Formats: sequence, C-alpha cells, structure tokens
Amino acid sequence: MVCGNEVIWIEVSALNTQRRFAEALEKMAPAFDQGNPGIIPWKLRGQALYGLGRWAEAVGAFAKVLQWVPDDGESYEHLAKTLLAMDRHDQALLTVERGLMLNDGNQALLSLRFVLLWRVGNRDAALRLAHQHLQDHPGDGSMWHERGTVFLEQGADREALFDLDRACHLLPDHSRVWGNRATALWRLGRYREALDDLNRAVELDPNNASAQHHRALLWLFLGDFTLGFSAYEWRWSDPAHLAQRPSLSIPFWQGEVMTAATLLVFPEQGYGDTIHFMRFLPRARRRVAKVIFWCSGPLAPLLRHAPGVDLLCDGEHPPPPCDRCVSLMSLPGVLQQTQEEIPGVSDYLPEFAWAKPFRTTAAGLRVGLVWRGRPTHRNDHNRSLRFTWFEPFLDWDFITWTCLQADGREEVAKNPHWLKRMDCPDLVDFAATARIVQTLDLVITVDTAVAHLAGALGCPVWVLLPFVPDWRWGPEGETTVWYPSMRLFRQPSLGDWESVRKQVQMELNKNCFNDRH
Repeated sequence: MVCGNEVIWIEVSALNTQRRFAEALEKMAPAFDQGNPGIIPWKLRGQALYGLGRWAEAVGAFAKVLQWVPDDGESYEHLAKTLLAMDRHDQALLTVERGLMLNDGNQALLSLRFVLLWRVGNRDAALRLAHQHLQDHPGDGSMWHERGTVFLEQGADREALFDLDRACHLLPDHSRVWGNRATALWRLGRYREALDDLNRAVELDPNNASAQHHRALLWLFLGDFTLGFSAYEWRWSDPAHLAQRPSLSIPFWQGEVMTAATLLVFPEQGYGDTIHFMRFLPRARRRVAKVIFWCSGPLAPLLRHAPGVDLLCDGEHPPPPCDRCVSLMSLPGVLQQTQEEIPGVSDYLPEFAWAKPFRTTAAGLRVGLVWRGRPTHRNDHNRSLRFTWFEPFLDWDFITWTCLQADGREEVAKNPHWLKRMDCPDLVDFAATARIVQTLDLVITVDTAVAHLAGALGCPVWVLLPFVPDWRWGPEGETTVWYPSMRLFRQPSLGDWESVRKQVQMELNKNCFNDRH
C-alpha cells in the first residue's frame, strides 16, 4: 500500500517525465514549505528546476542530495549536466570524475566524461575514451549517442549517422536520439527519412522543442507551409534557437482583426530573414490600424518607407505604446499563409525597385558579386566561398564587376589586378547597396542577405547553394516561389562546388554571347 506522501512523489516524478516541470514544482511546494521532505524530493526538485532552466537552484538541490548520499551516481550525473548547461565545463568534469571514483563503470557518467573532455578541448582523450568504452560495452546506447552528437557538431555527418543508427537501435524510446539522427539524415540529403525520425521523436516526447522546431523547418523545406509555419512557433522553446523574443509587456498578436489597434512588429534573426519576410507586413496592416516596425542598424534606411510600415522605430530604444506585438517571422503563421498565397515582390520595396539599366552594347554586363556570408552563421562553412573561387571568370573583358561583399575590398586588394577589374563601392547600409544593385544587370551571390535584397528589388540574381541549403530554397529546382528574378545554382552532391562553377561559367558565357548579338 502506498502512503499519501509517496503518492505525491510518484505524481511529481511522472510530471517530470512528461516535462511538465512547472506543475511538478507546484505539486511539491507544500511539502517543502513544511520543512525538509527528504532525499528523493530534493532530487525531483532539482530535475524540475533543471528542466525550467533555473540551473543555479538545481545545482543547490543536487548538492543537498550528495551531502546526504555522497555516492549517488544519478545525482552526480544530474549535477554535472546542470553545470554543463551553465558552461561551467571544468567544474562539471571534476563532478563526473568524483562520481566515477565512487561509481566505477557508471555508463551515464562515462558518457558525460566523454562530452566534457571534448568540451574542455581534450578531444583525443575523449575519442580514445569513447572508442575503448564502445569496444568493451557495445550495448551502451548513451555513448553511441554522445559520440554521434559530437560528430554532428564537427560536420562529420556520415560518421554521426553510423553512431546514431546504433543509438536508435539500443535506445528506441529516447526522443532526443531520434531527433539527432534526423539531423544527420537531413544533412546527407535523406529528407523523408529525416522527417520519419522527427515524427518518431515528437511521438515519443511531444514537448521535445528541438524536434518540434526542426520538424517545422523540414516541413517548410519540403514545401508544406501550412504545417511548417504553424509549428514554427516551437523555435521559441528550442534552446538551440539563437534569436530571443525581446522583453515586452505587450500581448502577442494572433492575427485577429483589430481595426483600432497599433501593432508592433520586431525582427528576430538575420538581415536576409528580415528582408525576406517584409512582404507579409501589408497583409498584417490590413487587420490593424497602424504598424510600427521596430528596427535599427543598416536595414533601417532601406525599410523606412516599406509598404505596410506606418512608422519605423529605432530598435535601440524602447518602443512607443502599442496594443499588440508580433515577430516578423511569425507573420506567415498568424496570417495562415499557404504556399499558393505567398506575396510576390511586386511593390515589395518600390523606392528601390530595379529596372533594367540602359547601356550601350559596348558597355558589357555589370555584375555584382558576393562570395561569403556572416562567419558566425552556423552553416557558414557550407555556404561561403573564397574570393579566389571566382577567378576563372573575373578576367572576362565583357563583364564589369562590382563588389557587393561587405568589407570585401581588403580581399580584392590582395591582388592588385583584381582591384583594377572590380569596383569596390562603400556599402554603408542596405539602402546604399540597393542603389548600387539598381545599376547592375546581374548579382551573383552565395546565400546571404544580398541575395534577398536583389530578389526583393526584382534584379536578376544567381544564388549559389550547397547540397543541403537553407529551408527556404527547398530540396530541388532552379526557381523559387519567393523571388521571380532569382535563379538557384545547386551543388549536385555534398561539397561539389566545382560543378556549380562550371554551370555559372557556362551561363555567363551564354549571357555574354547573347548580349553581344
């Protein structure tokens, strides 16, 4: 027979398992108010606090358990994971080492030791540990998973998939394992299999925000905008999502018609994302009385008079009073946009709209060039190129080149010959860049904000894409629903930029020949 207090802790444990951490804390609060309820409650409390991101409090809870039970391997594991979440890697590693001294061979602690050795930079020791452990214990799904996750971080996707296959076989009920294998499959171009794995991850744990977020992105990538944009709101709960909502006390807009309301719209991600999603503002504007766009920096001069914007407010200062707020990238979801209803670029940025420049036949083509994106972007190693990659066609007499690469002049100047061949204007902001794009016949770029800018202006633009591109470009095709003037040049296989270069050369030759005749 289970007594009353034991029933409470069974219920709390179930709530933690279901990731209903706030409810778990509320359920156990009366017992803690009455004094010290014991070891198991403190452990459950620590788990709930960890799940809510209240890591400093969680550290205190697990430390209390270890004061009473110094050899409790599970609490060493929980404490180390919490310290890891706080980026206190050295302390986490010391915690694991102490736990292993008292719990020799504890597989969970050994897996954590591998992760922490890797985090502190002792990677050779980490890989030796994992290799030896998996030779001795090939049935340890946790270690297969952790090593596979590290391989994912390093971009070694085939090696990651090998390990994660085994982890899924050994840990078939672990949502995170299926979600990570989905990432490996996606990066290898096996999209439908990745979607199956994400469905499995969500089925096992509907509150797995990472799996929910990545499934939304994969739906969008595969063209299911209805499901994708609806589920895209899971990004706010995904710890790996870099953008954060601003701290506002304004209620969030759900797309309802509010004819007397002022709506604050804020950007959340990169410059390209903002240009891309500005097209939805006029549709939002039809449902409210006024739209204030909260924006600053190099985008502000470009977007100050964009359709749907009544007032552009400096994002460096608090916004004026508003009735509702919404993220720019949430608009397709709250407006319930389908792929067929995506607004085109007609009157998108009318102040800067592109018209084919007048020139004499002898003038040749004027082509803008961008070769790399922001280095802090998580996929920059796949999407960016070196300036020297373009050398085979930079010397063609019939093309005049313009550098649209921010801070690109230094790279061009390394070869004085290219500096003579390429105009390097001052790109003080996106409005200045747009004025330059208006004078060009074509823009050639990797996947950067300039691709969106040229597409939004209606300028012909060729975008060079890796084998697995960003979600908005989809898995195949030379055209995109987003920008009619855009042409996509895709890697035919992982890392094959040479085929892309040959295709660009061929198309440039063709365009130059047609222009001469």
